[in-house]
Amino acid sequence: MVSKTRSSQAQAGQDMARWMLVPIAVLLAVSMLVVPNGVSAAVVPEKPSDLVTLEPQGFCPMGGFDMTLRVLPNGTDAPFSIPPGRVLVITDWQWGNSPTGRSNSWENAALSLQTDNPPRSITVGVAGNATPGAQGTAPFNEATSNNASIVGMVVVKPGVHICVEAQTRRAPQSAVVHGFLATDE
Repeated sequence: MVSKTRSSQAQAGQDMARWMLVPIAVLLAVSMLVVPNGVSAAVVPEKPSDLVTLEPQGFCPMGGFDMTLRVLPNGTDAPFSIPPGRVLVITDWQWGNSPTGRSNSWENAALSLQTDNPPRSITVGVAGNATPGAQGTAPFNEATSNNASIVGMVVVKPGVHICVEAQTRRAPQSAVVHGFLATDE
């Protein structure tokens, strides 16, 4: 009689273990359907020296500021070009102080990528003034500016001009582009 009770208890234990394993197996099977096949990592700078802040130096071939002056961590600047085998990932840009000819006028600026051969310009960001601006000196009634931010990131390869240009009247008086260098893969 004792061996029959132990056999029943062993059978009950095995049944309980099976019932506990079934939900785990189902959960694993479903999770394999939900989780993507590849593992993706965030695109971020590898080291602090990969961070890049650019200011204008000269003009782009098809108009606008050519953002080729890198602001260094010690407060100085140096000419900048994207090194071979790397890309510049632009994270945001700003423009400012575009003089206008009348009160409450709309001014906008564009961030574009320009190539020399063949000559081509592609707009990758556009922003306009969010406020009417402040009083200026004649003949300019107002001065406007904006802090534009690209949604997502823009990747730029070596040899491409990064340009900021006003699209309605004149070039903005200042512009800044932020990003970081990454390995081109």
